[in-house]
Amino acid sequence: MTSTKHLLIGGGLACSQAAKMLRMKESGSSITLTSKELHLPYDRPPLSKELLRGEKSIEQVIYDPPRFFEDKNIGVILGNPVVALDTHVKTVELAGGEVIQFEKAFIATGGDPLRLNIPGAKLAGVYYLRTMEDARRIASEAGPGRRAVVIGAGFIGMEVAASLTHAGVDVTVIETLPHIWPRFLDTTLAKYVQDHCETRGIRLCDRRQTPRAARSRPRSLCAYRIGYANRV
Repeated sequence: MTSTKHLLIGGGLACSQAAKMLRMKESGSSITLTSKELHLPYDRPPLSKELLRGEKSIEQVIYDPPRFFEDKNIGVILGNPVVALDTHVKTVELAGGEVIQFEKAFIATGGDPLRLNIPGAKLAGVYYLRTMEDARRIASEAGPGRRAVVIGAGFIGMEVAASLTHAGVDVTVIETLPHIWPRFLDTTLAKYVQDHCETRGIRLCDRRQTPRAARSRPRSLCAYRIGYANRV
């Protein structure tokens, strides 16, 4: 069993900044950052934009290089997530079986995308975007002549659609609400944005039926059947 005063569970921006602030305030305390991902904390917004389009490398989106953590004497455990937390004895167990005892724990694991609960959701070619590895898998499938369906016309969904279109992919976006971004756009402004996207080659389907995923053409990332009549 190893021990640390401050255990930072997450590996994102919050844990990265917490580690820096703790080191500024406590120069001699032990600090350990754990993450289920294989990369040091990185900037997530580029995942749907520059990284997906190949305009930035992994090194360019990582906040701080390995040398920073070495110089600041901040322990880093990557690719070995916390699977159990005991607040009474103040220990965590990692997926690899290691146990770490802590004095204080900071949990900032972030959120995960909603998983599709529809027939065919586990077919090959159905992707979610949350991590750098997710972005790399999607990018590896993108290219001229490919087809993709993006479910959800939120900010990230529309950014992914734009990036895939930039790569030459034939993209259709499905949104169950009447128009994109209804929480902060009225119908008029939403139509303006949608028209702009469509002039760039992105098709938008505002449907209230539940989609069903169906692998169809060899050159498609994925295809979805909407209701019982329409197929994209």
